Amino acid sequence: MFLREFLYMDIDKVRSLQAQLNGGVEEEARETLRGDKKNSGGVKGFLEHQQQWGSESYIQKSLVDAVFPAVEEALEVEGFLHDISEEIQKKENWANGFLQEKFPAGTVVRITAPGFMFDVRYLASIFRAFSSGISGLQGIGAVDIQDYREQSGSKRGGSQKGSARKKEEPLRGELEDLVVEFGKSSNPALAGMDPNQLRSLIRVTQGIFSPGLHMNFIPIDGEDYQVRVRLQENRKYLDSEPEILFAQYGIGAQEWTLVGTIGHYPPKEEVKMGRPNFMTATQRVRRNKLASFVNRFIAEIGSSGLVDLPQYPSFSVVPFAVYRTVGNKPNMLESLHGEDGE
Repeated sequence: MFLREFLYMDIDKVRSLQAQLNGGVEEEARETLRGDKKNSGGVKGFLEHQQQWGSESYIQKSLVDAVFPAVEEALEVEGFLHDISEEIQKKENWANGFLQEKFPAGTVVRITAPGFMFDVRYLASIFRAFSSGISGLQGIGAVDIQDYREQSGSKRGGSQKGSARKKEEPLRGELEDLVVEFGKSSNPALAGMDPNQLRSLIRVTQGIFSPGLHMNFIPIDGEDYQVRVRLQENRKYLDSEPEILFAQYGIGAQEWTLVGTIGHYPPKEEVKMGRPNFMTATQRVRRNKLASFVNRFIAEIGSSGLVDLPQYPSFSVVPFAVYRTVGNKPNMLESLHGEDGE
């Protein structure tokens, strides 16, 4: 018996599984105790007095937290759920195609491994706070300024040293504009930092990790093997701002448990585009050929690591729930880093 602290749960998927396993979904229980008393004035001074007693029960509570453990257990008992936590800790299973063969796409899996959150929106908010702080310190003369714009020839907005550009909250694609203008400092701790570098880092990460909360599971320390999870917004528990989530859970790896279905494995071999052949001799578009050509092109870009797709041999998982257990239990991070953290 252990308690789960949920970071994420897709209620619709969980209830769908429960309905298929048990033939229905229990929504609520009721139990109410009620007493009514009624007094009213009537015609010609007659008075009506009515008192009703009865018992009707009404207790309404969310059953979601109780539903998922039951669904998880039922999936395991019925043989649908495969715990692959140990399998993904072995390097040979990643390299020889073992995982792809034994656990193909669509397999329901449970993975307990070190994982960390990432959200480019949080990165942008950190850079906004950092650049605003530096700009403020420079504005009051607490930090020496070397105007990087004069050195680099940059003509980006903000004509005065240390001035903060006032902008409304940006839309997707404008996260880089959260960075406030500041001058390059001679302070060794800030050497080499300027607003353009911070914006460039946001642009890179925004391409590789589309805005939203990602969970990256790293089962083998120091290796590139990764289980990628994108947590869809507007689901239960995932209702906090990125700043709050990261303030609560931090940016480092800790042990999480993921339950979901394997989404897909990227191709092992390098994708070869070939010549486009989606046009017929009469200049008509062959729709299936066009879609196949575009998908191969996307796969080729995905293998570069510059878009939000897993790289071989990593794979993606469609999550039902992500949680961590509450209470004392052996931590997998100790087995990866040693008892003394080395």
